[in-house]
Amino acid sequence: KSKIRSWFKKERREENIIKGREDIEHEFKRYGINIPPEDMENFLADDMKRHNCAELDDFYAAVGYGGIILSRIMQRLKDSYAKLSAAPAPKPVPFFPKKSNTGIIVGGESNIDVKLSKCCNPLPGEDIIGFITKGHGVSVHRTDCTKYVEAMEKKIETDRWVEVTWAENAKENDNPIFKACIDVVSYDGIMLIANVAAVTAEMRIPVSEMVSKTLKNGNANLIMTCSIAGVGQLNQLISKLRKIPDVISAERIIR
Repeated sequence: KSKIRSWFKKERREENIIKGREDIEHEFKRYGINIPPEDMENFLADDMKRHNCAELDDFYAAVGYGGIILSRIMQRLKDSYAKLSAAPAPKPVPFFPKKSNTGIIVGGESNIDVKLSKCCNPLPGEDIIGFITKGHGVSVHRTDCTKYVEAMEKKIETDRWVEVTWAENAKENDNPIFKACIDVVSYDGIMLIANVAAVTAEMRIPVSEMVSKTLKNGNANLIMTCSIAGVGQLNQLISKLRKIPDVISAERIIR
């Protein structure tokens, strides 16, 4: 009789594989177990080993002809799936492409002609988006730039906006090349320029322009343009400026 059963198992192997697969899919659906086909062998590996199944089809066939009773293993499979579902998904590793002469990667490609837009002056560390210009390469904007936001809202030339990222060599370093404008307001105008200059000198931040004036309310206003390595250094600079005695505010401005 065992020889006869063995012969029928081999003779009907393909039928048993199909039946076993369908039975497993039915039970998994009933218990809310959702395993992609490409992950099924790994998920069933322990039970395949217990039942001496070298391949996934062997396991399906055994289920199909009744050699493996699903009702006896479903609780264990449910527990395995619960542990699998409870495991935290791995965090995506931030991707910084390799070096680029421009410091910007456009659609995964380096060394494409790009320029930083003057309307929002993006800095390394800020989220950016690119716009394909006519004959002047790709213009890089911050994702909160009014031009980009308006284009998306009004659906204006949306196909010309492309994904861009900062290249690894554009991350903050000791050679600041990005421009930023900062607006400082203070009660005291006499020492404002000297105090601001002391802060930038201490941080070794090059300043290309300083313009000061007296506001109508008598407060002093200083707008300076400086070279910044990235958004981290910018935030540090603004924080130090706000700690200057008599300073009311210090903010980055776009002009």
